[in-house]
Amino acid sequence: MREVGQICNQSVGSSPTSGKTRIIEKSFILQFGIICMPDPAEITDPSAFSNQALVNQVVYTVVTIGLYPLWWSFKTAKMLDKGTNQDLTPVLAFIPFGNIILFWQISEASEPLTDQDALPTFLLFLFFGIISWYWVQSGINSFAANQ
Repeated sequence: MREVGQICNQSVGSSPTSGKTRIIEKSFILQFGIICMPDPAEITDPSAFSNQALVNQVVYTVVTIGLYPLWWSFKTAKMLDKGTNQDLTPVLAFIPFGNIILFWQISEASEPLTDQDALPTFLLFLFFGIISWYWVQSGINSFAANQ
């Protein structure tokens, strides 16, 4: 019997109408009775992370009347996409309800930086966003300072 990781990376057949091969991606996909879990987040490019002052981010949030967190989500997702082995979709920051998916992606990708599991970080993004923001940005700042 093959490992799930082997199955998730392989072609699963061609569609008779389009002729295109469908691939089960490494993500939360339930297809053909297989749940493919993503690889654990790992830092692949330490130079992608930069230190950003938390106080400045609070000031930017006040000055922009709450719009800065959208930009922070986009910018942080791009940073995590470049610096980790996770595939993030930064543009979701600007799509209503798409940002919830991005919060999950950021929560997963930031695990090696924050030493926090993805689920508590994600739940805090939903209900007490400032705490998740602090955890993720502090993790990025401490990692960037040690590089």
